[in-house]
Amino acid sequence: MLAWFEPRFLLGLTATPERTDGADLLTLCGDNLVHRCDVAEGIRRGLLCPFDYFGVPDEVDYTSIPWRSSHFDEEALTAAVATRTRAQNAFERPDRLVFFVTLDKGTMAAAYGYEDKFLSPTEFQWQSQNRNTQASQLGQKILHSREEGIEVHWFVRDKAEVGGKTQEFRYAGQLEFLRWEGEKPITVWWRLEEAVPEKLGAELGVPARG
Repeated sequence: MLAWFEPRFLLGLTATPERTDGADLLTLCGDNLVHRCDVAEGIRRGLLCPFDYFGVPDEVDYTSIPWRSSHFDEEALTAAVATRTRAQNAFERPDRLVFFVTLDKGTMAAAYGYEDKFLSPTEFQWQSQNRNTQASQLGQKILHSREEGIEVHWFVRDKAEVGGKTQEFRYAGQLEFLRWEGEKPITVWWRLEEAVPEKLGAELGVPARG
């Protein structure tokens, strides 16, 4: 298509100058590089948020996943990658804790009926699994999270399933340890780094500020 046009100057715009297929996009425009602003430059200018990248092992055998109409079979791909082991590879770091919380435990077994609930838009009560004690590795990471610089992140959803469809978790920010009590399970009170937005709070049944 480009060969059909005869412009005096051909200007091309792309968000993916470095391509995995090795294509040289610049030659399509006569090697005229007018301006470039990549991710590193965007961060330097304060236009993008800095980030840390951590590679994690991925042991999924993609050769066993069916390939249909130029892409992987969605159901088979999801079953292969959405595993607990893969999630642990991504989140197991000594300087980070990550919690996934389902508020409505109605569809879960009684053994998983932890008393997790919002107390206000900025405070949350969470319970550990029944095997955890304050002296356990998890308990000590929680207790010393602030002084040891351990980031506590959490994801939340209202129900596990709605209409037979698994519901996604939403990232809810970072938590700050306030206090705890009990053993097997531990009950922990957290302060939210940022208050839950009003719209999301209504969906999750978050009590209004007292």
